[in-house]
Amino acid sequence: MYSKVMVLSLLLFGVRTYASQHDWGYHGENSPDHWSAVSEICVLKKQSPVNIDKSKAKMNSQLGKISFMGYDRPLQGATIKNNGHTAQLSVHDGESPSIKAGGLGNMYKFLQLHFHWGKSDDMGSEHTVDGKRYPLEMHLVHYNSKYDSSDAINHPDGLAVLGVLFMVSDDDNPNFSTIIDKLSAIQYKDSEVNFDKELKLESLLPKTFPYFRYSGSLTTPPCSEVVTWTVFVDTVRISRSQLEQFRNMKEGMAGKDSMSLVDNFRPIQALNQRSVQIATESGAHDVKHGSSKKGNNAGTYHLSSVFATLVTCSVTLLYTLK
Repeated sequence: MYSKVMVLSLLLFGVRTYASQHDWGYHGENSPDHWSAVSEICVLKKQSPVNIDKSKAKMNSQLGKISFMGYDRPLQGATIKNNGHTAQLSVHDGESPSIKAGGLGNMYKFLQLHFHWGKSDDMGSEHTVDGKRYPLEMHLVHYNSKYDSSDAINHPDGLAVLGVLFMVSDDDNPNFSTIIDKLSAIQYKDSEVNFDKELKLESLLPKTFPYFRYSGSLTTPPCSEVVTWTVFVDTVRISRSQLEQFRNMKEGMAGKDSMSLVDNFRPIQALNQRSVQIATESGAHDVKHGSSKKGNNAGTYHLSSVFATLVTCSVTLLYTLK
């Protein structure tokens, strides 16, 4: 039996069972324009990514704060792999970090994270905000704990993905050095290495968590419409030199004439009848937290009531007056 990482990795990025006669990628005959040959789901009406139009996004005071459990613990048995489509970090040992609350309806366990980037600083992200693309987007993929990991993709509430957008800065972001330093070791497809330094998921997130929320799909074949999307309003910084480490990766294996692994983002999909909502509460990295076994409040990032009110008012003004 496949491990949970192997099963969902195949579903999210390998997809050979769906592509027995067709491969998929981001360029030429394998580009997103041809993904319907891999999976007919890719042309349905609830696809991702989408453009987030702030003037049309709806405030939703019922979404509330997201609880992050175990995000402060060092990941156990973490590896990073070039699978030909992205750099993917997976966890193989220990108790999985998880998220709940924030309108999710259940606990979702962390499975893996991966990135989408462009060949230049004006492109790379999958989601856009008011039509603007960012140079990098990180997806933290979680599966609904009420399902087996291999079955989650078969349910409308099977997956919850956190999307983090990046802005270019002059200085390196030290929180990402553990990941960036490994990219040269996975330059070619199917190369994989273990992490030998401590890495905590909390260090990879924005400082505060106002967020956009909508229902959508995987952004790669089979494009299953089973994802509750959370895209954070706040961005994370990354330097050009760090971005270049992503751009140095290759789509193919060592010893072959491989194309650079760049522009691995799907075009924007129609929102159709869906709406994008804005959470009016957020949290911050001001309280340490532990295992999800420690109680109802374990792992919740939270603000003082005064600061929470200020954040709520700021988000409300920012996205309703524009």
